[in-house]
Amino acid sequence: MSNLSIDEKSDLLLAKTSFVYLGHLKAESQELCTQLEAHRMDQQRLGVTNQAAALVENILGCLASTRGRYEECAPYFTRAVQMAERLGNDLLVTRAAGNLAMVMGRMGRYEDQARWALVGLARNGIGCEDANRFKLAYYRAMGLAMLGKSTEALDCLSAEVARFSNDVPQWVKAVRQLLFADAKFVAGEKREARRDAAGVFFGAQPAFHSSYAGLIARWKAKLTETEQEASECLRELTELSDDLLQFDAVDQAEILSALLYVQRILGRESTTTRTKLSAALSSLPHPVTTQLSLLDLPT
Repeated sequence: MSNLSIDEKSDLLLAKTSFVYLGHLKAESQELCTQLEAHRMDQQRLGVTNQAAALVENILGCLASTRGRYEECAPYFTRAVQMAERLGNDLLVTRAAGNLAMVMGRMGRYEDQARWALVGLARNGIGCEDANRFKLAYYRAMGLAMLGKSTEALDCLSAEVARFSNDVPQWVKAVRQLLFADAKFVAGEKREARRDAAGVFFGAQPAFHSSYAGLIARWKAKLTETEQEASECLRELTELSDDLLQFDAVDQAEILSALLYVQRILGRESTTTRTKLSAALSSLPHPVTTQLSLLDLPT
C-alpha cells in the first residue's frame, strides 16, 4: 500500500474491514486493527479530517469494544463524533455517539451514557436510520434507569415507542422490543418487561442478527416456564456456548449467564459453565456484572 495516496489507503482498508466482518474472519481482525491504527496515525499526522478518517476512528473503537477494552475504545469514538460534527455528517454522529453511549454504560458512567445517547438522538433526524435510533433510546433509558431516574427512563421509552416506524426489518422490531424490555425491567416495570419480551417469542420467531445473541439468550432463558421449554432452551444455549468466540465479550458473558440460569432450573448446574462465566465477567468492567444482576441473572 506504500504507493497509494492517503485517500486510496482509506478506501482499501474500509473495503477490507467489510470483507473481514461480513466473512466473520476473526483471525484477520488483529492484523486489520494494526493496519487501521497505523493509517489513523498517518491521517492524524497529515491533518486529514474527512469522512474516511471519522469512519476509521469509529471502526477502531468497534474493534476494541468487541474485545471488552472499553477504556481504550472511548477516545476513538469521541474523535469520530467530533470529526463527524465538523463535517456535518449527522448519520455518522448518531452512530459514533451511540457507540460512545454503549461504552460509557459498560464502564458504569451512566450520566455520560445518557448524555451521549441524547447527542445521537438530537442528530438522528429525517433520513437517518430507525435501526440506530432505537439503540440510542435504549442507551439513554438504561443510563437513566441505572441512575435511579426510573420515571425519566420510562418517559424516554414511551416517547420513542410513539414514533416507532414499522417500515423496518422484523428483526429490528424484535430486538428493540427486547432492549426496551431490559430498560423497563431495570426501571422497575418487571411484569410489563416480561410481557413485552414474551411477545417477541410468541409464534413464529424472527431471524435475529448475531450481534444480539446475548440479549436473545438472556430473555429466552428468563421466559422458560416448563421443563420442556427449559430443555429446548438448554440445547440451544449449549450450542451457542460451544462457539463463543464468534461473539463479543459481553455477549459471551450473557450467553453463559443464560446457560447457567437454565441449568439451575433443570437442577443440572455445571461447574464448567460457572467457571467460564466467572472468567468471562472477570475480563469485563464490574458494571456489566451489576447490570446482569439487576436483570435477575447469575453472575
